[in-house]
Amino acid sequence: MSVKILDITKVSPASYQYYFFDANAWITNLLNVSGKLPQLPRNQSAKYCHFFSEVVKLATKPPITQKTIPPVRPKIVVTSLLVSELFNAYMHLMFDVYKKTDSACTVFKKHYRGSADYEKQMRILVSDFEAFKDYVHIESDYIQEIDPYTIFQCVSAVNDFNDLYSYYQMIEVQKTKNPIAIVTDDADFVFSGIDIITANSTLLKLNKKGS
Repeated sequence: MSVKILDITKVSPASYQYYFFDANAWITNLLNVSGKLPQLPRNQSAKYCHFFSEVVKLATKPPITQKTIPPVRPKIVVTSLLVSELFNAYMHLMFDVYKKTDSACTVFKKHYRGSADYEKQMRILVSDFEAFKDYVHIESDYIQEIDPYTIFQCVSAVNDFNDLYSYYQMIEVQKTKNPIAIVTDDADFVFSGIDIITANSTLLKLNKKGS
């Protein structure tokens, strides 16, 4: 199977019925929603935030008075693995920000978890994530269908286990929910058999080499 990598600035949100935004893409959007600094370069984060908002806009149920019905109302696919990775990574980012203001806060579990700031940031995260509930499709983790030993055989020093598992999950999702695409900025997310949408220059260069 070939690798298909698409430039996020050239993809219409109406091109796919389902989108899987990886944890970093979600975090970039949530940081934008909450007014916090983006974790990617400004021009890069803007591309992901714009695409995410356009997908949500298209997925929003049109008012009864609207005569023109969108050709596609896409859904954003979410798994429990994604939620776990997203929440853990987001809160560690908040820890990195907070410890700059408190020299005594040096250990995440010991000092930050349970603090007033942790509680505050978690409430914000939950509220912002729940705001997209109507546009999300909760999908199975396919633990019965995916042989973990298959993933173990693919693990190497250059790839991420969660990326591999998410890839195999989306391959399963694709069997019943198609077309679907993965939105990511991870330079090492190079997998075949499913479309990848990105603004990452390394991924886009790979696509040009393969064309």
